[in-house]
Amino acid sequence: MKWLLLALWVLLPFAASAGPLSDTLFRTGDMTAALPLRFAHEDDGTLGELTLSAPDAEGRMTLSHSVDDRTRPLGALPAEGGNPALLFFLETVVRRMAEETGGSPFYIRNRIREALVADTTPLPEPLPAGRTEIVVAPFANDPNRDRMGWFADLRLGFTLDEAAPLPLVRLSADTGAGAGGYHSSLTLIAEDR
Repeated sequence: MKWLLLALWVLLPFAASAGPLSDTLFRTGDMTAALPLRFAHEDDGTLGELTLSAPDAEGRMTLSHSVDDRTRPLGALPAEGGNPALLFFLETVVRRMAEETGGSPFYIRNRIREALVADTTPLPEPLPAGRTEIVVAPFANDPNRDRMGWFADLRLGFTLDEAAPLPLVRLSADTGAGAGGYHSSLTLIAEDR
């Protein structure tokens, strides 16, 4: 996966129109204390693991993805910045949707970006376990829904836990049951610290 594509998510025009959801998901800061981190990754039945390494001597962390016995480095990033696991996940969903529907990844990426920015409702109160769960339906009112197949009903779920080393502890993408369908998730693996 090219970091140039992932970088497009970082360069979002949030400043003027951001809401509580995008402010929370795309907030930046020093992740050094939280690293290293591992995420269990499931993408339509394929199991893997996403790893964010501890910073090296130059303060850069490495993002890598493993499936079976193959590990693929995805890039080195400064430990100060946005959450690269979020960007990896969203780009995985965009690419899969583009492959399945024949749609433009740029169109799909922009609609998801707009949905995250447009959600200006306050974040819900945390559940009893201290977690907050948010679901966004980026294509609910899209004029091209009829060309998206089961992806027209895509729901992106975000689970936040401010007590965790990284507040975003689970991401999910689901189209629901039925012919075809799609499910993907990225879940933070708890580490003893």
